[in-house]
Amino acid sequence: MTLFAPLPGARQVFVLDVDPVPTSCRMAVPLMEFVQGREGLNTWASGEGADRLREYRGRKNAV
Repeated sequence: MTLFAPLPGARQVFVLDVDPVPTSCRMAVPLMEFVQGREGLNTWASGEGADRLREYRGRKNAV
């Protein structure tokens, strides 16, 4: 997590090894664009405080 900027609501990091990645001729691949980020999680987590976030993570991430 030290490689990323801190996010108040962060609960997990996924490490993936992707192999192989086929290429495409791009004839039928749709064009996509980033519209906007979603700040709901960070807004919520920033208002909870460290103790409540620790309790929440302990309850929700126990299994």
